[in-house]
Amino acid sequence: PTQVNTPTPSFTPTTVPSATPQPTPTPIPKVYLNEIHANPADDQPEWVELYNGSDFSVDLHGWFIDDIENGGSSPIALAGVIQSKQLFVFDMTKTIFNNTGDNVRLIDSQGTMVEIFLYDHTDVAMSWAKPYPEATYYCIQSPSRAQTNFGCSTITGVASTQTSTSLTTTPSFTPTPTVVTDRKSTRL
Repeated sequence: PTQVNTPTPSFTPTTVPSATPQPTPTPIPKVYLNEIHANPADDQPEWVELYNGSDFSVDLHGWFIDDIENGGSSPIALAGVIQSKQLFVFDMTKTIFNNTGDNVRLIDSQGTMVEIFLYDHTDVAMSWAKPYPEATYYCIQSPSRAQTNFGCSTITGVASTQTSTSLTTTPSFTPTPTVVTDRKSTRL
């Protein structure tokens, strides 16, 4: 008798990569310290005014106002939503700023210092304000709470430092290869 070999069908798995997702740009909010009222009249609270220069609303939950890093007063938590191109005034629940000089730090929900303003003195019932929100200096003016600042007739202000407001990209997920089984068989 003759022996006949019959081929056995085989399956060859083929790796096919899934579609590569494009990272979604996550815009960094452009929130600025705009005005600081650190030495109010007797029965008035200290307050900080922020400006949202972003084209979107920013949720301030998890953001803080603080003075000196690792010292000074405890950070004051912010709450609320600041609308695009709008001002947001936050009354301080306790006094944290020194009248003879201090720092005002804006810290975002990731713990990153967004901006710091350093002043060397305050005048009673006056505030430190920027002539426009993106400015890097302040001057003393009459408080303009929740209104456009008056501007500076002379530049007497103290420096402000702002962080970058560029876009970052964050991938939404990491692609993984998918194994596809090729079910071709051979007949003789």
